[in-house]
Amino acid sequence: EEEHPIEIELPFLQRVCPQCRIVPILMGTDSEEAVQALTKALLAVLPGQRAVIIASSDLSHYPTYEDALTIDGSTLAAIETGDTLIVRETIADLMASNVANLYTCACGEAPILVAMQAAQGLGANTITLLQYANSGDSPFGNKDQVVGYGAVMFWHYEPLALSSEQQEELLTLARTTIETYLKNKSMLPFETDDPLLIRRSGVFVTIKIDDELRGCIGHIWSDLPLYQAVQETAISAATQDAHFAPLTQEELEKATLEISILSPFYRVKDVETIQVGTHGLMIIKNLHQGLLLPQVPVEQGWDRETFLENLCLKAGLEQGCWEDAALYAFTVVVFGEQYPPNNP
Repeated sequence: EEEHPIEIELPFLQRVCPQCRIVPILMGTDSEEAVQALTKALLAVLPGQRAVIIASSDLSHYPTYEDALTIDGSTLAAIETGDTLIVRETIADLMASNVANLYTCACGEAPILVAMQAAQGLGANTITLLQYANSGDSPFGNKDQVVGYGAVMFWHYEPLALSSEQQEELLTLARTTIETYLKNKSMLPFETDDPLLIRRSGVFVTIKIDDELRGCIGHIWSDLPLYQAVQETAISAATQDAHFAPLTQEELEKATLEISILSPFYRVKDVETIQVGTHGLMIIKNLHQGLLLPQVPVEQGWDRETFLENLCLKAGLEQGCWEDAALYAFTVVVFGEQYPPNNP
């Protein structure tokens, strides 16, 4: 009776997916028994179906704007671990922390837990935080008392399997895109219907001359087709890396290009699981953010702890910051030119 009724949400779902059959389920309890019973029921009927599970829940209710950022950040971080026990424990700890006016951390805690378990049971192996905001972000919002909102996606990721021909095509595209831009400051026109080259992916392009770094820029979010992300990051690596002057045409002829295609980021629960040479890392703390590709610690001869310390430095933070910051890992598909094409 105290929650928003289904009739408020239903028109939005019908507009987004008019052809979908929608089955609303109202959970009147957050007991573990109910969570497990509904999870079991969903996993009995959904395998083989084209189904999307939506857990509808606000986050924190009625703390100040600043308190909400901390509370909701902790709740979302727990959800990102994929561990329902951590979510339960985190919310219980937050509710016991005596934050002023905190009524709840997630009014739909039980649906969230069901969605997490059911998604994983259906094969989801990746968790992506899409967006966070609270009512104080609205121009009409009162920052003295806010309600938090988050969008988190549980999905199945399959690593990109590019053939040697597709890799060569992307490397050639990166080089010719840079050449075109250096000549006339325009983007090389390119079209493809290759499903792997139009798959949305995060990308880094690295430029080296005589095995020394000459530029490296990335686009970390998977919101562009792969070929477009390669073109844009290639131009940026050649002309916008703040550590170097813009690349010249003569330098490009001596340079080698390397492309790193990023997997989705996932929250690190235990730093002991970080494998040097396999995992790249991103750190976020307050307004600071830093990222290092998995190739970097190998090239520098770092162990895991040195890798983490240098990640802090990359983000402009003090050493040891990784112990209480948001830490994400990822893997890459990496390939590059073996020698300067015009100087074999």
